[in-house]
Amino acid sequence: MKTTKKGARGLKPAAPKAKSKPKAKSAGAAKGAGKAKAGGAAKRPAARAKSAALPRDMVPSKDGAELIHDWNADGARPTRRLELVDETLRDGLQCPSVTDPPIEKKIEILRLMVALGIQNVDIGLPGAGGVVNQHVETLLRVIKDEKLPIRANCAARTVVRDIAPVAEIQQRVGHPLAVSMFIGSSAIRQYAENWTLDKMLQSASEALAFARKEWIPIIFVTEDTTRAHPKTIAALYNLAMDFGAKSLIACDTCGHATPSGVTRLVKYVKGLVAKRRSAARVEWHGHMDRGLGVINSIAAAAAGADRIHGTGLGIGERAGNTPLEEVVMAIHVHGEAMGVHTHVDTRGIHPISRKVAERSGIGVAANKAVVGRNAFRHASGIHQDGVVKFRETYEVLDPAAVGNERGSEIVLGKLSGRAGFRARAAELGMVLADHELDAAFERFQEIADRSREVGDDVVRDIVRFARGEAECHASVA
Repeated sequence: MKTTKKGARGLKPAAPKAKSKPKAKSAGAAKGAGKAKAGGAAKRPAARAKSAALPRDMVPSKDGAELIHDWNADGARPTRRLELVDETLRDGLQCPSVTDPPIEKKIEILRLMVALGIQNVDIGLPGAGGVVNQHVETLLRVIKDEKLPIRANCAARTVVRDIAPVAEIQQRVGHPLAVSMFIGSSAIRQYAENWTLDKMLQSASEALAFARKEWIPIIFVTEDTTRAHPKTIAALYNLAMDFGAKSLIACDTCGHATPSGVTRLVKYVKGLVAKRRSAARVEWHGHMDRGLGVINSIAAAAAGADRIHGTGLGIGERAGNTPLEEVVMAIHVHGEAMGVHTHVDTRGIHPISRKVAERSGIGVAANKAVVGRNAFRHASGIHQDGVVKFRETYEVLDPAAVGNERGSEIVLGKLSGRAGFRARAAELGMVLADHELDAAFERFQEIADRSREVGDDVVRDIVRFARGEAECHASVA
């Protein structure tokens, strides 16, 4: 059984003479090597529902001195809105380990995206035909009929026969459906497909002309941009801008890029747009093959990208797409220093993550950042003592800020110290005097040394034993 610590101390604005140090009861020194020193079990107010970052006027302080110095901050700057593109319902479902949900479940996820505040969604690849085509049309109808504030797009190869179904769906539904037409841009892709640049430009020109004739909003995607030659990128994007492309998407299709490479690439594409005096947005689409998807997305945003792509839980081909929830929280915390904001209601992250996991059949690693089971659980006595005294000691995110209703959790086990044990007992309604704590903690250690986790029923039994109210029958949990 889990032991749960719900609630967290709030942050008070720093003031020269104000004291905001959280109060905590003291206790005797911990017994046993490696155990944390005692800490108080002071009652804690309810967890904050909105703040996970530490804005300048909310830095925790003691006697006016800030308790957290942020090396990430290099001064506030004017902020711009960074839009997000959720690819869960298309690119995410290309993951070999997921189940393609029925349309009713996809609609549930779509509505949760809207509740979260996602601005753009990729709803499928209609050129695949069959049920995929039907699902794209149904999702677009839901967006139209329910007047959902989210813009839909779908993927297509840069050929007329793939874009024609997009035009047909847009016409039948009577609602804009942008096409993200993609074409491989790297030399290795050209080699694999036996393409020449002239052949690519000819095919793209025909596809772009068709999309413009059908009044389809154009999003132009260069696959494998991070391994493509600048001249190839320029030729393709300039052609797309000739046909009025609304967005240009640079892709790290194979997870090849590093943050410095992403910065150079995004600035290069921004330069192409500026040179043409185009209004085209620059978007970034990354993958996790080397685990750099999140930091690369942050680099793209800092370099001036207008939209960032990702999927719920990072599902997608191979090692997956960039996990959107991690990008959102990184920007939520550091956006001011980066000069960007998303206006996403981060409290919707946990609900949509659970739904994506449930509907796709994908498991979520316990140590997954932001939404993993262990993201806000503490097992070490030193960490438990710190969290009991002041949550921000070991948590840079507030569980409530991502919609985690469980809050911070103290997991009692062989690494726990007196602070954690005493706090958990207090939460179960059993406030221990010092002499009771000595006896109870000694018995707790005996059990914890043979257990992975000590549950609430065992804690109650131990406390009753320490008070002489009953025999302690607790054993290994």
